[in-house]
Amino acid sequence: MALPVKLESSSFSLVPSDSKHVIRVTLNRIPENPLFPDSLCTLMVCQKKFHQKRLQIPGLTAILQHRKIGPHNPGLLDHLNFTSLDQFIDLPQLRAHLGTLSSSLKPEIPTLYEDLAPQISALATRSAAMPFCISAEIDIFFTDYVGQNGDLDSSSTDLDALFERIASTAEGSTVLDKFMASSFVAGKDSDKCTICMEEEFDGTSNLIRTPCAHAFHKSCVVRWLIMNKNTCPLCRSQLLDCLHPTTISLY
Repeated sequence: MALPVKLESSSFSLVPSDSKHVIRVTLNRIPENPLFPDSLCTLMVCQKKFHQKRLQIPGLTAILQHRKIGPHNPGLLDHLNFTSLDQFIDLPQLRAHLGTLSSSLKPEIPTLYEDLAPQISALATRSAAMPFCISAEIDIFFTDYVGQNGDLDSSSTDLDALFERIASTAEGSTVLDKFMASSFVAGKDSDKCTICMEEEFDGTSNLIRTPCAHAFHKSCVVRWLIMNKNTCPLCRSQLLDCLHPTTISLY
């Protein structure tokens, strides 16, 4: 049975201190619950898990791979029925109730549902109209970051292609628009890439020029940014604007 249209919603993300998970929470308040018609207030929980491979550079996160873990649609996993609105207002009592969900669903953060008590209470108490139902959609992302496990030994061709994939998106081009493909200019550029210090530049080198006009191997710039270095190796000028971080999907 389809649920009625939502009245209000709240969506936000949590990033635990271990940085291995990203948790996206969507709370919807709907006017009634056909699954539990005798309940005045119901909290329903649906929890899904995903694995993602991400690349992160200053100001931008690119999702390279994305797959679901477990059932395609687990549906309703658990629920709590409340007898009055007061049980949403009393945060210690609400946390205690939500603790039963953390025990039964075993999320990656042991106290995940207790930690959501303030947001759930705020959404429940915006209106005194009853009955109502709050649905909590919890998406847990297990994240692996390129470079995090020493996997930066990708070929220069692969890293060049990755740079182009990011730059081909509208959001990525905005972030990387100040980097320009370039060729070696004798007398102006260093003879070697000052990031890798390995290969001498020549007319066939696949170079990129930074906003401060210095030239490096494109693949070396990608490695440099993945290491969260956001200043030019030569002049220490800032390379990317981090004031408006964005996320793009490349899968």
